[in-house]
Amino acid sequence: MVDRIQKAAEGAAMGTGTTVKSSVDLGCVPSLLSRTLSELTHRNLQDLPPIRYDQEEIEFAKKLSPGYTPGMESAISKYSHAAKAPGGSDVGFVSWATPTVWINSLAWLPGSSAHTWKAVVFNGCSIGEHAMIMAAKGIAVTAVDIYADPDILEKARQELIKTRGTTEKYRPEISGPPEIDLYKDSPKR
Repeated sequence: MVDRIQKAAEGAAMGTGTTVKSSVDLGCVPSLLSRTLSELTHRNLQDLPPIRYDQEEIEFAKKLSPGYTPGMESAISKYSHAAKAPGGSDVGFVSWATPTVWINSLAWLPGSSAHTWKAVVFNGCSIGEHAMIMAAKGIAVTAVDIYADPDILEKARQELIKTRGTTEKYRPEISGPPEIDLYKDSPKR
């Protein structure tokens, strides 16, 4: 994709009688998600006490989100799994090195989209706090399960190797060396 964009920029420069200079300063890879850890986390979320909004939160949710119906905050969505998550983020790089799981919790009610004022409002009030606490509990219970049964992590590691392969090398999509050598420049611990 980077090559195609570079060629388009060069073509535009030729067409306008100008020059173009470019560099790639960042990159992302899709996240590899562990089925083993995803299934475990989903089961753990189902076993937790459900979120319950109080009357003030219910009225607020109805006001900002006409699609909200009382009780939907306590629902745990049906389990689904994708080996590779769409899009990319810094989590993507980590997920190619160690088994990774994502938790999504209901902070944005129906009719809300990312990067909007509604998302900010819901995230910044008790509705978002409920979602964050539920996610934190799910992570904590899953971590306890992994510590109690090391075979879970080994199964997830083997799954990662099968998904990723054994010849995959980390290749940053940036021009030039990384800004910091994590092994040499990190503070001593």
